[in-house]
Amino acid sequence: MLVTDPRFAGSDAWVTAKILGRAIGALGRFDVVLTGTESVDGNTSIVPFQLSEALDIPLLSQLHRIDIEGATVLAERLYGHEYQRISVALPVLIAVNREANTVRFPALGDIKTAYEMPLERLTMDDIGGEESDYGLRGSPTVVVDSEVFKHRRKREVIEGTTAEKAGKLADILKKHDIIRF
Repeated sequence: MLVTDPRFAGSDAWVTAKILGRAIGALGRFDVVLTGTESVDGNTSIVPFQLSEALDIPLLSQLHRIDIEGATVLAERLYGHEYQRISVALPVLIAVNREANTVRFPALGDIKTAYEMPLERLTMDDIGGEESDYGLRGSPTVVVDSEVFKHRRKREVIEGTTAEKAGKLADILKKHDIIRF
């Protein structure tokens, strides 16, 4: 399932969650919604939280074990300094990060099979709402200013024997409060 529409362009995290919530609702009944924790474009890490609110279901995140028994999710996570065991009734939204699973690479035949499968698309017309609900017009986030950050590095060549270079490097790192010994 691909949720796409040019009218969604420019949507912030809140509107993205609204779009996903409406798309999931259009699909019908569900038990588990599985998301990542963040996207590579905005890195806000808030869409799963907003999506769980839009769907009015609990959110589980930072899990290292997930079991589903009947209509209940049993999960475990290390949260800060606490080890937590969680029991939640379905439906639930689970947000995972890269440590949640070991990547398995598909066989070439599986890739070919997946490529040949039809891709169903949902647009604004399928999920409802007005054009003003989405994109820049529907997003409460306003970018006031932006600039390209240019990091300027100072290049310094350290001369001497290996021992002298190590000493000079240590002095430079201490001077900039990078090391303290």
